[in-house]
Amino acid sequence: MPSSSTSFSLKELKEKFEDGELDLSLSSLTGDDIPLKQLKQLKKIQSLDLSNNVISSLPVELCSTLPHLIKLDLSKNLLTALPGNIGELKNLKSLDLLGNRLTTLPESFGDLSSLVWLDVRDNPLSAAILKEAGDCLDDRQCKTCAIRVVGLMSSVHIHREKIRVEERANQEAEAKAKAEEEKAERKRQKQLEKERRRQEYLLQRQHKPESEGQNITSISAGDCKDGGTVDSPKTTTERKSSGGFGSVLMLIFLFAIFTAALVYAAYYYCENDSKPPLPICRTPVTLAVRDYINNNVKPLIAALTNGFHRTAD
Repeated sequence: MPSSSTSFSLKELKEKFEDGELDLSLSSLTGDDIPLKQLKQLKKIQSLDLSNNVISSLPVELCSTLPHLIKLDLSKNLLTALPGNIGELKNLKSLDLLGNRLTTLPESFGDLSSLVWLDVRDNPLSAAILKEAGDCLDDRQCKTCAIRVVGLMSSVHIHREKIRVEERANQEAEAKAKAEEEKAERKRQKQLEKERRRQEYLLQRQHKPESEGQNITSISAGDCKDGGTVDSPKTTTERKSSGGFGSVLMLIFLFAIFTAALVYAAYYYCENDSKPPLPICRTPVTLAVRDYINNNVKPLIAALTNGFHRTAD
């Protein structure tokens, strides 16, 4: 007998273990009372009887603890679900689930490829599972139940896995589309910012501050046609100054020519007119001009004329 109603020592388990079979039925065990640590120390448990206890759930570690298990009896318990990794029991051939509270079976149930005997009677399972399970009234029907239920759960697993794959693909596609959209939006914002800076630059070029001392000159399209250039304000000012100085020099030159012409006309009149000379011909200035022309200009002209004739000959 166990030392308590809910636990077993390794010695007590060894007393119950014979020819690979361990019987823990009728021991008032719950799921937490299953002695996993001690079970690991027993070599190659092939059959485990946990029937007629008060187990409502099995520890997940049970499947990895009993890799050599061939027969498992869980009948007459309070099970509402089986471990999700029950498919790890690759060597399991017989499974008794009679008289529990199971409403469904885990997807991994379809991985029990070695299962050849199954009893699921007296469980509130779904209509689809009960339809495949049949009545399980004899050994033949329980074997048929095993084949059909494993096949059903394998199909369910494949179908649900396909849905999960599609959902992951859709999520990845949505994430990729969102990333592309965010990338396009960032690019659009950069272009807008670049255009904004360009417009600001153009406005600054068109409206320079007066404090910089720069004049704004409006230039027509014809001013720049045929490769023409636009003068800077400084060059324009320099050209205006040069033009004003040249105009003054031109006026002085014209005035000098005009004065010389008047003087020569007066000289010519005073020298050649047969009439009585006018008073202007007797002024000191007129007399000085006449003497200068007679003594300097006429000899110079005569010398130039003679030199020209000699050159021509």
